[in-house]
Amino acid sequence: MAEKRVIDKLDKAGKKYVLKEFECDFKDSKHAAELIGIELCYIAKCLVFRLPIGIVVIILAGDVRLDAGKYKKKFKVKPYRLDEADLLEYTGYVPGAVTPIDLTYHKAKVFMDVSLKPYINDYIYPSGGTLNSAVEIKTSDLFEVCGCKEWIDIAECLEK
Repeated sequence: MAEKRVIDKLDKAGKKYVLKEFECDFKDSKHAAELIGIELCYIAKCLVFRLPIGIVVIILAGDVRLDAGKYKKKFKVKPYRLDEADLLEYTGYVPGAVTPIDLTYHKAKVFMDVSLKPYINDYIYPSGGTLNSAVEIKTSDLFEVCGCKEWIDIAECLEK
């Protein structure tokens, strides 16, 4: 079952969404896309990094990866991913189930990568807060619900 607080946040926001749940856990973004029956680009990956003060959450398309050089240029520090304990403390979610919807640390700075901008009016699939769930939601609605600060260009294409 998806995290109740994810569902509560979406219901409170009044956004249209569909919860997708599966019997097995997602192994990775590619596996999630296969189970959902979508192209990898419609997966909304959520990466979390420590900043000198607080954390930054970046939502990007499933078919790209973080470009460390672009990250350092934007945030003035090297990307430093949280360990499992800190990830759970700051987000409320375990690795592989992190969703940008209703983070525990409400002062997190949330950004959406431009890799998702072509899908602004399409449905994308962030995690539902568990290892086996995803939320079908419009990109524009996810941007709003998560309180994204801005669109940033911080990804590079995955090698085919």
